[in-house]
Amino acid sequence: MKISIKIIFLLFVLLIACNKEDYISSGQADSFIKFFGSSLNNFGFDVKQTSDGGYIFIGTTTTENKGTDMLLVKTDKYGNQEWAEKIGGEYDDKGYSLQIAPDGGYILLGSYTGTAGGTSDMYLVKTDNSGIFSWKNTIGGTSNEEGYCIELTNDGGYILAGYTESFGYGAKDIYLVKTNQSGDTTWTNTFGGPADDIGNSVVQKSDNSFVIAGSSESFSEPGQDGSNVIMITTNENGFENDKITIGGTGNDYGNVLRILPGGGYIIIGSTSSSGAILSDIYLLLIGEDIHTATVIKTFGGIGNDYGNSIRLTDDNGFIIIGTRGVAGNSTMFLIKTDLTGIEDFSEDYGGVGNETGKAVEQTSDGGFIIIGSSTIEGNSMIGEVAGAVLKYGPIPVLVGVIIYLITHPEVAEKWGALLSGLLSKIFGRAEMLSVALDIQGRLDSYSKYMNKQLVGILPYGVKIEWVTGKITKESFFKENKVIIKMDYHSNQDENIVRVVLEFMAKGMLGDARPHVDTKVIKAVEIISTKKMLERERRTALQHFYREVMDPITSSDEETKNNISIMNDLDQMGYFTPIVLRELQNLGVERRLSLPEEKTKEETRNFMNFLDNKVVRKPSGIDVDPTFVGESIVISIVYVARGEWIGPHLGWIKKCIKKNILRIYICARGEWNISLVDRLRESLAGNKRLIEGFYGKSGVRKLGRRRTENICLMYDVVKKDEEE
Repeated sequence: MKISIKIIFLLFVLLIACNKEDYISSGQADSFIKFFGSSLNNFGFDVKQTSDGGYIFIGTTTTENKGTDMLLVKTDKYGNQEWAEKIGGEYDDKGYSLQIAPDGGYILLGSYTGTAGGTSDMYLVKTDNSGIFSWKNTIGGTSNEEGYCIELTNDGGYILAGYTESFGYGAKDIYLVKTNQSGDTTWTNTFGGPADDIGNSVVQKSDNSFVIAGSSESFSEPGQDGSNVIMITTNENGFENDKITIGGTGNDYGNVLRILPGGGYIIIGSTSSSGAILSDIYLLLIGEDIHTATVIKTFGGIGNDYGNSIRLTDDNGFIIIGTRGVAGNSTMFLIKTDLTGIEDFSEDYGGVGNETGKAVEQTSDGGFIIIGSSTIEGNSMIGEVAGAVLKYGPIPVLVGVIIYLITHPEVAEKWGALLSGLLSKIFGRAEMLSVALDIQGRLDSYSKYMNKQLVGILPYGVKIEWVTGKITKESFFKENKVIIKMDYHSNQDENIVRVVLEFMAKGMLGDARPHVDTKVIKAVEIISTKKMLERERRTALQHFYREVMDPITSSDEETKNNISIMNDLDQMGYFTPIVLRELQNLGVERRLSLPEEKTKEETRNFMNFLDNKVVRKPSGIDVDPTFVGESIVISIVYVARGEWIGPHLGWIKKCIKKNILRIYICARGEWNISLVDRLRESLAGNKRLIEGFYGKSGVRKLGRRRTENICLMYDVVKKDEEE
């Protein structure tokens, strides 16, 4: 029987030395091995197959000079990345578990750290099916909490399991949290004693009660010592009904719990109580009466072996993923058993370094998708994978060459330099590939963020091709991507700044670019690059200011002035919703009949208008910021403290009669934003107005003040187009 295996690794230390796509066809649907992550520490924890046949996985990624973030990645059915989102705050945040929500989005669980060196909270995050943030909730107290497992509940909410140091009895207590579908906490409960107790897995039964599995150092039964597997049943409100500990004189851990279709449960974990010198994988089949363990199986060898996840398979057996210690390293260890725990087959992946398998799911084609992490000191690829990667990658060839040189010293000196050069090229390529993928991921993430605010503003993907010597062809478009050819630098900040500038110069504003003045478009590219770096790579800002911004502003007064205007508008919250929107649209229906020089002149005049009427003028109803050009015909309505909405309503009616194409209503501060909301309610029934945008730009710094901005936009329907 042919079984397809799909493996996703998050990299640890350095990205792979060879690009797998060079050896495995992208059309090979039955099996693949993929690598994801930054050039620092990355860990994969959970994976699911999506309705389109692709995969969604969660993990933790490390960013230089920042710390860790929750990482959410969507791939197609071949494991090729479609998008990736880093989620978190300024400090260390981690992602451990995910589920596909009823609306097709994703619900994520991990931990969040709010201050430098501070404590962590459970971190519950909801996104839509494109990874765009919907809402979040942090759950915890004054000490540490972490969430390890999330499941959907019968009422449409969520159940979370992990540990807490803020509540309960001991150092760490099992923490069970129930929320509604919006992530609001319904109830919480703790279980534990004086020592450490951790909840790793939770499920809900058909009668709405819950079952928890984890590890406990507080509870034991006769003959047990150290840490034990703990299993707790509760009622629908999280109050304990029963519990049991399973273990021996060593340390025993329960990692994942599943409910069996015919009744009873299965737990996967690890044990050092089975007579092995070190740890073995621990499989427990437990009856409906939890005090009856019907089958106990162990799997392992002479090293440390850990069982990390288990699933029921279509043939009513089990598929287990874990880690097996081999000769000082570890492999990802896959085991298939029947319903009684008898092994059908097992497979190791890796072993040259340290590979860890964290989660497994059966896929729609009958195969399995696995998520985990891989690390080899100095080289993050699997060099020997039980006939899977072995036949595709160059590492086995190199290993053979190295062994030959060791056993034939008479030729080692002659061929040593050649081998050294070959290794240098391979590992140099690994670093270049790692840098390219890192930058591409950051740009894709930023493009998704911008397109969410303004559809089509960055409509292209990106692919980086490092070249040596003279670049014979500039960046170009291919298959809806900007292909950027550049020479590689060891300074990563320099690489990302140069690539982002080139990407903005090709991709920003799309078809409108020829109609915008060159010095206006240059300022747009500079501000857009700055915004991207602020969001995705703040460490590169110093290089950007020194090597790009300062030379431009010191040599080109007009571009400097445009940059200054746009930077002020960005601080006010108006750069994307007003400036980019108007330059992108540029009258659309009119610009085709206007000469390019005419529209370019209009964009220059538009910048002067924004400077004089928006940046420098105070807010108030006495200000008339209206721009009437051939293509851009807009009015900007300010709402300021101490005003009322009547005069603004009157002005908007005048704009409608004057055939203004677009009306923006803007405000800053909580009181003024409430006035905008009242205006919005009053205009809701006006058939001449179509609301096109309503967004708050978040908290921004204006000098030493912190405030919130809002921008509401209406398209005005012409009188003859009104229904």
